[in-house]
Amino acid sequence: MYYISYENIIAKVSEYWKEIILSFILTFSVYLLIVNFLSSSAHADEFSVAPDLKDAIAQYTVAESESESGNYQNYSSGNNVWEFTVVPYFWMAGINGDIGVRGQTAEVDISFGDVWDALDFGAQVHIEVKKGNWGFFIDPTYLKLSIDQDVQVLAAGPGADVELEFQQFLLEFGGFYRLGTWSGGTNKPSIALDTLAGGRYINFDVEIDIDSALPMIPSEVDGDEDWLDLFVGARMILSPTENLVVVLRSDIGGFGFGFSSDISWNLVASVGYELPWWGMTPIIGYRALYIDYDDGSGDDRFVYDTWTYGPQIGLAFRF
Repeated sequence: MYYISYENIIAKVSEYWKEIILSFILTFSVYLLIVNFLSSSAHADEFSVAPDLKDAIAQYTVAESESESGNYQNYSSGNNVWEFTVVPYFWMAGINGDIGVRGQTAEVDISFGDVWDALDFGAQVHIEVKKGNWGFFIDPTYLKLSIDQDVQVLAAGPGADVELEFQQFLLEFGGFYRLGTWSGGTNKPSIALDTLAGGRYINFDVEIDIDSALPMIPSEVDGDEDWLDLFVGARMILSPTENLVVVLRSDIGGFGFGFSSDISWNLVASVGYELPWWGMTPIIGYRALYIDYDDGSGDDRFVYDTWTYGPQIGLAFRF
């Protein structure tokens, strides 16, 4: 039985301190740059517009915008009302890394240009509920890919033709807290910063068919594995204009807690533009997820040390 202790947590943080620091530096650096830009814009407005005239213009603009359809600035608001967001999306994911089942490991390298040939099926949806500064989310993903490549199965000797088929079910869930929302003024960019905490459940089913001249190499191996990664992270939501929104997210998890991977790192960037109909927002973005997981030994060893990456497209509905 594996027990989570203070010593174990310290050991894992010490082992992966570079990844943890880099993840938060990337998010915080962008945050500082944008806040500095907003502050500069706000000060420039103070010296360019008389206070009374500025207040009058602001009141008119707010009243006018409230009479129109809801704008994307609501994504960074802290209103104490229930807000729901549903985003069906499609992650066109490629794979790069090592996947091993029952002691047999294959090197997988499928580029984004090959993803359409490898993808059999994929479905994802992101559901988010928020009230005030608190919220929670759930994000199930199902992917099925097939890959056929020539690989070097052993360190020396002839190669082999490997057909790899795998199915992956990934379920993200968690909560977030809005640390704050900062605005450069009326019709100026605004920025919101969230902290995230949650879990990422992964179920993996893989089958490897090997065509090799080496008699000791089995012709087929298959297996399945599942694990749970806890993660922490941050999310930044920038609204440069009334309808445009940019979202940056980074989280890190795993930490080798017996039931989890050694390390996982998730990076997401997306851009959306709200249409004037029913709160619909087309979204395009990019996601990269690194997972380093292994379990067992010898013929029972399972290895999943990969980057899963690729563009995302989706359509958000807010109500």
